[in-house]
Amino acid sequence: MISETLRALEKQLTPVPEKYLQHFSPAVCFLEERREYYIELPGITQLSINNIKFDSKLPEKGIFWVYIENSLGLACIQPMKDGRSEGNPLWVEVYSRKFPVPDEHLAFYQTLVGDLYQQAANLPFTFENITQRGVSEAPRMPTPLFIYHFLRCAVLAFEQASNTILAEPHRVLCDNPKQVMLHQTSEVDADVILSILQSHETWVESNDFYLSRLLQVEGRLYAPERVWQRQPEETYDTPENRFVLHFLRQVLTAADMLPTRSWWKAQSTDGVKKINELASILRQAIAHPMFAEVGDLYHIPFNSQVLMCREGYREIFKLWQQFNSSWQPLFDYWQQAVDVRKIHILYELWVFFKLINLVGESNPCQKVEIENSDAYGVKYLSKAIFQGGEVLIYNQTFHPRWKDCRSYSMVMRPDYIWLGENPSRQVVLDAKFSMSVTEKELENDNEIDGEQNSVVREGYPIRENLYKMHTYRDALVGTQAAVILYPGTETLFMTIEGKKRHHISLKEILSGEMNGIGAIPFSPMK
Repeated sequence: MISETLRALEKQLTPVPEKYLQHFSPAVCFLEERREYYIELPGITQLSINNIKFDSKLPEKGIFWVYIENSLGLACIQPMKDGRSEGNPLWVEVYSRKFPVPDEHLAFYQTLVGDLYQQAANLPFTFENITQRGVSEAPRMPTPLFIYHFLRCAVLAFEQASNTILAEPHRVLCDNPKQVMLHQTSEVDADVILSILQSHETWVESNDFYLSRLLQVEGRLYAPERVWQRQPEETYDTPENRFVLHFLRQVLTAADMLPTRSWWKAQSTDGVKKINELASILRQAIAHPMFAEVGDLYHIPFNSQVLMCREGYREIFKLWQQFNSSWQPLFDYWQQAVDVRKIHILYELWVFFKLINLVGESNPCQKVEIENSDAYGVKYLSKAIFQGGEVLIYNQTFHPRWKDCRSYSMVMRPDYIWLGENPSRQVVLDAKFSMSVTEKELENDNEIDGEQNSVVREGYPIRENLYKMHTYRDALVGTQAAVILYPGTETLFMTIEGKKRHHISLKEILSGEMNGIGAIPFSPMK
């Protein structure tokens, strides 16, 4: 009965084509967002979809009306009867009608994830937790997907840094105590004499040694066969080289682990090639003769001027900091969103970091303060502070009773607030993974043998989202402009004078001189 229920459920949904099963695993069916489904499952009284309960409209026939919104990605459908689960769940992939074919849905998701991790891995600044600064050694390995995207972006950095170190490695002069033959002695001091007197097992009879009188036993004169000597010697076995070797081995282990992951075969050819290239670079570096005499790492030399200042070592230390900051809840939260393919969550995070980097191209970012948690990843009031004093704030709350962040009507929390040179003229930005899609047929002037014309989809902002921008601009004190950032194709800005502009840049809006509301395309797809 249970297997029949699941089979009946599968028949009423669109199956995932066989060639995509690996990409969307464990999902076996597609469910379209914002589409009504009428599902008939006799004997079942309730459906649970990602813990959202749907009751049967006709309990005697087991007929359900299902409608999913704002929940893209992997979903679990669990048939239930009288409050109890009936057998195993059915895994489905909830996709958006913005991407009506699996290829487009998958391409957007993979590009979004790749670009999000690239933004984080190649940031021109460091993460700073508001309550704790600095980076300590991670108690556990970073998440596999972070490792993949981090290493994919860092191949050249590892190659250049390791080549620089191997070309001119750090070494120190140290004493290497050895027992040498008597004729090889070059230094005699109190320590050498004391060692001779204490090592009588090395004595041999001799009348020529000038200290033989001191070594006279029962009338016989002796001389040492071997003498203890300090021999100055250059060594590569330094704390800094131990650190480099330890980190290179750690990264190689992480890279070698990636092909064992279920999603590895679904990665792009270019990504796999870069990981393999990095593994080869690391193996060659670790096998260098210089590292043959380098021992194990027992502590990290945080205060070493070599690590902080010397070329090659400095870059390796920065890579280590980036690699080992990934254990923080920020990246764990991303991993959870990636695992279940929550595109709308990943898109909101991507927009935040993309904004930082775009603004940073002309106005360098001085500091990013990321307050994170297991539940939210990037928490409210995380911010980026730029060289000119401008600030980008994530999820700031506005309250009718608050003086500095005031809303005259109700509590509001837009995704991002931009405070420019004049903080009293702020700009509200809201990430919306939604749009109205239309198809436009392009005429093919060179149509041959009945070749069909090309069809291009265009994305426009949804009217309800524009209404919300009106609400933000009207209700939040000091707001000059409120703009949607969405993965569409059409730019629109409406000024308070009633003029429409279809060609306007983000830079113009962030200047604080524009008054009105609008929408700007913002997509990781090139």
